[in-house]
Amino acid sequence: AYAIAGSMNIDLTTEPLGYITASPYSHKTDRLDTSVSYDLGPVTVEGAFRHVIIDRTYREAETTKEDGVTLSAVFRANELLHVRGSWDDSTRTAEGAHLTGADRLPADLAERDARRMGVNVEFMPTGMLTLMAGWIRTDADYKNRDEVAGASGTAYGLLSAEYDSYTGEVDFVPNERLEVSAYYTREDNRSTTQAFSGGITLLNRLTFEGSDETDTFGAVATVRLVPDKWAVKFDARRQKL
Repeated sequence: AYAIAGSMNIDLTTEPLGYITASPYSHKTDRLDTSVSYDLGPVTVEGAFRHVIIDRTYREAETTKEDGVTLSAVFRANELLHVRGSWDDSTRTAEGAHLTGADRLPADLAERDARRMGVNVEFMPTGMLTLMAGWIRTDADYKNRDEVAGASGTAYGLLSAEYDSYTGEVDFVPNERLEVSAYYTREDNRSTTQAFSGGITLLNRLTFEGSDETDTFGAVATVRLVPDKWAVKFDARRQKL
């Protein structure tokens, strides 16, 4: 079995839980968010910063830190049409007393640079009907440590990932008692993973270019039997990967 010192319960005789799979995992999250916005007539610009620290026990990295910046703008062409665009850039680092340059970190811990952009359009032709469409692109580069010190191109594991998400939604509110909505989301995911076979050299390097597509259909209906008191909600979804 593969184990990293300090990250797994590998002593069956002295560990208080007594089972190799019973590592007492826990985590603590500290987060700071700050944002500012300014109205320029029909346009509102926004800026935000976040700092996230996650401390973990019995994991390969004891601490991950992420700093991110988001810039966005909302354009209100008129009462019927609103458009929102956003850009996000973040960096995550990993630390740990037992962490060495040879350790392989899973995707949720690996050091990473990520960028995210998106556009959302909302159109309200009538007071009862709202049409929405959105697109989000995420690019992530995972800065896994080289397996051979000083030898570039020998990183092991997930190297990069790219995600595109397209969503369309229709909301219909004929009266104060009924609200119906339907949506469709298409997700296209691509990733690059690297491994080695028979030794860690460039001649033994294997590169996997993976991809998958996900289609999600959904509908939601809310019936307010007694406004502001009793309501019934129906939610149906079908997803194909």
